[in-house]
Amino acid sequence: MKRILLIDSNRYSQKNITKQLGHMYTLDYARDASEAVIAADKKIPDAVVMELTLAGHSGLEFLYEFRTYPDWRDLPLIVYSTIKLSAEVLNSAAWKQLAITEYLYKPEASLERLAFSLEKALA
Repeated sequence: MKRILLIDSNRYSQKNITKQLGHMYTLDYARDASEAVIAADKKIPDAVVMELTLAGHSGLEFLYEFRTYPDWRDLPLIVYSTIKLSAEVLNSAAWKQLAITEYLYKPEASLERLAFSLEKALA
């Protein structure tokens, strides 16, 4: 079974994502940047799903840091966030440099859409 690292400090969000994806993937959880690094270091995930709002750390800063690790540079990474990013940000060179597989805005993207995006990214 594929391993997904879910980085999200909101327990309600973790619970809902687990209901949707828990039967399809092995899920590892991290509430913040430091937990995410430890979790990914213990067992390299097949993909990452993350919220940009992280406790004590900017999600964007963490993305830059995460992508500097050679083992994690090419992992599929889906941003599933409550932060709505503008088209300007999503089309910027800086965003493209992060090699984000897909950006999903939670209020507009269902959990089914997240599952589809993961399936596609892991194919």
